[in-house]
Amino acid sequence: MRASAPRMHVVKKEDKEAKVRDFIREALLIPGEKGPFLLMALSVDSPVARALASMASELEQANVTVRAVFAESTSSHIVKSEVASGLERVAIVRRASDARLLDAHEQLILSSDTAWTGDCMRRNPATRDAYECYATNSADTVVWATRAFNQFWSKAKPLRLGKATSAPAGASEVVPGEGALAASIGGDFTPAVGSTRH
Repeated sequence: MRASAPRMHVVKKEDKEAKVRDFIREALLIPGEKGPFLLMALSVDSPVARALASMASELEQANVTVRAVFAESTSSHIVKSEVASGLERVAIVRRASDARLLDAHEQLILSSDTAWTGDCMRRNPATRDAYECYATNSADTVVWATRAFNQFWSKAKPLRLGKATSAPAGASEVVPGEGALAASIGGDFTPAVGSTRH
């Protein structure tokens, strides 16, 4: 299939969660092995994290796990949050203390050629409209996004959400780049910092 250019959209803050949820659902309908999905976001309150958490049952049904790296984890309500409850069912979560993560864009990688990219993490995604990129049939986009994810995942520390004491069923703490996604895009994941400050 021919590569397509990523689609940029201006998305109103109140529509972000629903739009990214629709994008995830479309990816789940594509035949073939799924996951793990790779998420980099500001916090569990980011619309993309909320979208994944609200789809916990669908992700479990599709046997999809999530590896998530958050830049912030200081909110005390994280333990009681419905978002945290949904994420702990399907996600291995880490927190990156590397300040450079705030210069990166939020991103969600769904397959070897499908990814979503949101706004820069220095701009709170829950409070502002933003440009978002929906990339399908775009392996180059996924390669670059995965390299950025790996940079932060490899240095991030485990973050417990709620009372979870173990990883979701079928999930592993292996650093991405060693599984099916790595094989599908060549397995060459030399870390590169995802700096996109503007």
